[in-house]
Amino acid sequence: MSGAIIGKGAKIKRAIIGEGAVISEGVEIDGTDEVQVVGYNEVVGVASDED
Repeated sequence: MSGAIIGKGAKIKRAIIGEGAVISEGVEIDGTDEVQVVGYNEVVGVASDED
């Protein structure tokens, strides 16, 4: 997970985190039943630009 950014309080269980992935504060990623994958440069839990 080179270059990945994981926010404070994020809970990650059984996951593969790709290079450059961004996981916001407080996000839960639970791959208990199947391994969860956050892909290369994927963004999870970050608000979109509202302009």
